[in-house]
Amino acid sequence: MLSLGVAPASAATGDVDTPNIFWQGVSDNALYINDAHSKFDDFNGMGVDMDRGFTVDAFDGFLFELVGRYNGLAVPVTPVPVSTQLVDGGLSTVVAEGYADFGNGRELFIDIRLEIQGNYARWTFDVSGLPGATIDVRGELGSDSDTVVVPLGATSLVTHDNAGGDPIVGYQVVGTGAALSAVNGNDNVTATFSAGGTSSLVVALQDYSPCTRDAAIAEMTARTATLATTFGENIGLPDAADCVAVASSVSFPSGTSTDQQLAVTVDPVLDSFIDDVIDNGSLRFTAVGLPAGLTLAIDPTTRALRLTGAAAAGSYDVRIVFYVEGGGFTLPFYTTFGVTVGAAVPAAAPQLADSGADANTPYIAGAGALALLAGGLLLGLRRMRTRR
Repeated sequence: MLSLGVAPASAATGDVDTPNIFWQGVSDNALYINDAHSKFDDFNGMGVDMDRGFTVDAFDGFLFELVGRYNGLAVPVTPVPVSTQLVDGGLSTVVAEGYADFGNGRELFIDIRLEIQGNYARWTFDVSGLPGATIDVRGELGSDSDTVVVPLGATSLVTHDNAGGDPIVGYQVVGTGAALSAVNGNDNVTATFSAGGTSSLVVALQDYSPCTRDAAIAEMTARTATLATTFGENIGLPDAADCVAVASSVSFPSGTSTDQQLAVTVDPVLDSFIDDVIDNGSLRFTAVGLPAGLTLAIDPTTRALRLTGAAAAGSYDVRIVFYVEGGGFTLPFYTTFGVTVGAAVPAAAPQLADSGADANTPYIAGAGALALLAGGLLLGLRRMRTRR
């Protein structure tokens, strides 16, 4: 656990490490997150940690501006730290207070809370009653002029990076008069809340591979209506066909050794990249669920998986993740396939033959007919998709 303490705070800044997101520069004097990038702890339960995922640079400062508004007046609000507790892998909480003076006794008092957990960040604002007053909060995205906005009504939206390098971000505001605004090509997202109650802005981040970007946008678009109720969840990669697949190609019975190659299909967008990382020796993979007695290795010449060994009869679900090692594990390309090992077929028992002789003097013709059924002995590799 990383803790900056729960006593009154003053200009403390730290990082928060959650299972799928690394939140950088969390500041208590502005309830501010400097940036965030994707990563994975124990990727899909396969025992591999990925220090970096596919996307980086979620923010260029979020939130970086808080303004009170009343009767055409705009008063900047500077939060004053109250307490901070940053907890790796758990719920991090930063509390501050804000104040806006519009003159003649017209004041706003704002209690502010920032919480970070899983793939989510949530800002909550408790604003004292001043009829007609509002507050605006503004955040800046790392997608800059490549920002694409998917509007989903007054209280939710999705943004993504047209260049494909930054996370998909979903937003939802909750509270009386709460609204969101953002426009294409502009890296600012603004939330507006009315005075006289408690409101919140919830933000969620999602990583994606180059081949699953559209699926990630669709998943986040569907998710935004419930961000407030799903706060704190860990969001994995999209449930969609990834950039790498393993083809089926082998057949042998149990107890028989095999040495065969399984073709690896790579999406054209990554074809040359995969060749490069195989050539320089930085491509790795981990397989979970492979039956005992079988091993897999990458053949650098054919860019295929070499399957060797023997296994007991049965059906097995195998999960495999390809990744690049260097400065931390990165780029977790994931696929699944099934392994079915056929049981050995016994020889047929000898059969009595009818010679046409007297029924009282039967004889055995030779050794009978011995048959081995070859078509029923099979190891099939079938590609399966599983939800992350």
